[in-house]
Amino acid sequence: MSVSKPGPAPVQCPRCGEMLNEDDLYCRFCGQPMVATGFDQENEDSPRPATGTPIGGPIRAAGDRPTLNDPLAPKRANQSALSKVRTGSLGCTALIGIGLGVLIALALITFFIIRPAISDAANSGVRDGIARELSLAKPDPATNAITLDETTINEYLAADEAWFDPLHDMKISLNDNQASVDFGLYGMSGTFAAGMTVQDGLIRLVSPHASGTAGRLIDADQIAKTIETELRTWIQAIGRPVSNVAIQDGTITITFGS
Repeated sequence: MSVSKPGPAPVQCPRCGEMLNEDDLYCRFCGQPMVATGFDQENEDSPRPATGTPIGGPIRAAGDRPTLNDPLAPKRANQSALSKVRTGSLGCTALIGIGLGVLIALALITFFIIRPAISDAANSGVRDGIARELSLAKPDPATNAITLDETTINEYLAADEAWFDPLHDMKISLNDNQASVDFGLYGMSGTFAAGMTVQDGLIRLVSPHASGTAGRLIDADQIAKTIETELRTWIQAIGRPVSNVAIQDGTITITFGS
């Protein structure tokens, strides 16, 4: 009587779950590499320990899906890192916010409180200084005109600088029917410029404007009105209307009518 040898023990594929022979090197259904993972002949309920690691990685339990690379893993890592940065820099962000708030407050104070005060002070200096200079200017009886050059005017401005306080270091330039004055104001520098014309026997300033750091702190239109007012008072004191004003080649000539 012949005894048949027992056949290979069945093994379950860890990927697709199909039953295979113990000596199968690869799964016939999904191609998963296999190792000797059959059941113990003495105890079929306990699987024998694996004798090695399969080429494709460790054996998974039946029904497990293979682990794939998570395409969102880099994004999640970046988000996690970013959240740490944001959390760690919360105090720095708060300080930056406080600093910006202080700067905005200072800017508002400067614009609405300090700037008007500086502009008023500069306007007062222009009024007093112009009145001082015009009181010394008289038309030549022979020509009914006053002609002054840049050098002479700048000498007057330097000698009478105290009258223009808080303005200082003033220097006038006369070119192409426009007079411009460079000046200092509380340690800052700026320029005021305007053209001149005659209207109804009075001198009017045309397109007054200011530039530079100090120029942003004064009101060019207000300064122009102050100069026009002082010129009108001076012309009325002379008693004759102005017929022409010309600025060219570094000189200014004011001609009076009869």
